[in-house]
Amino acid sequence: MEVSAFKDSLLWIQNGSPEAMWSFLRDHWDEAATSDLIIQLSDPGTSINEFVSWSTQHRARGFSLVLVGSFLHFDDLEALEISAAPTLQEAYDLIEMERIERDLGF
Repeated sequence: MEVSAFKDSLLWIQNGSPEAMWSFLRDHWDEAATSDLIIQLSDPGTSINEFVSWSTQHRARGFSLVLVGSFLHFDDLEALEISAAPTLQEAYDLIEMERIERDLGF
């Protein structure tokens, strides 16, 4: 995984196998505990269902987790209550909307 910042969020970019990504996430999850997190996926074979608990946990902490990938099926992810976007800018826009919702108590 490649780690960088995107605006005021933490950006993790998948640049290897799904197995390497999951290992990285387990090892570095605490680093994201106090940041909004964007995870850009590059492998269409990555299991999205595993993100459900991660997303729920991150949301409970008061932060957003947004998956990015043009190959994602957004309707399916919405049903799983996982935020997703096709581009980084749209992911950041989602984070901004979720911040506003949290501020308003939604």
